[in-house]
Amino acid sequence: MADAQKTLHEKSILYQVMNVRLEEMAKQGSALEIRMNELEAAESSLNELVKTKVGSEILLPVGAGCYAYGNLAATDKFMVEIGAGLVKKMTLGDAVNIIKDKKNEIEKVAGQLNAQANELRQSMDQIAMEIQALNTRQQNEAKGGAIRVD
Repeated sequence: MADAQKTLHEKSILYQVMNVRLEEMAKQGSALEIRMNELEAAESSLNELVKTKVGSEILLPVGAGCYAYGNLAATDKFMVEIGAGLVKKMTLGDAVNIIKDKKNEIEKVAGQLNAQANELRQSMDQIAMEIQALNTRQQNEAKGGAIRVD
């Protein structure tokens, strides 16, 4: 019975660890979704800006929901972050392509994350069944009867 109790304890701990990992994966998925929404908003904004007349008054985001008034100086060049905090002057087409590349990368990572989460859920389901079988076995042994669980 001591071995069964030890196995039950180990499987319960393993299940808890896997559950924490699944929660972390859900948080990562949410972060990816937020980033995807930001990229889609940026792409939409760029496409709208090129329709705006040069010299038009626009609102410029300065962070934390604050905006400044400004005048649109150009609609043919944009500053785009290319990674590691570096920005580069680009045409609309190049800027949109960079955004699309980033979106594709996020979709790829999100797909991998979902696949890993599904595998983890399947493993957790298997462990849950094993825990249930061990509990049933222990209860039957405590009642004096023996049951074989394979």
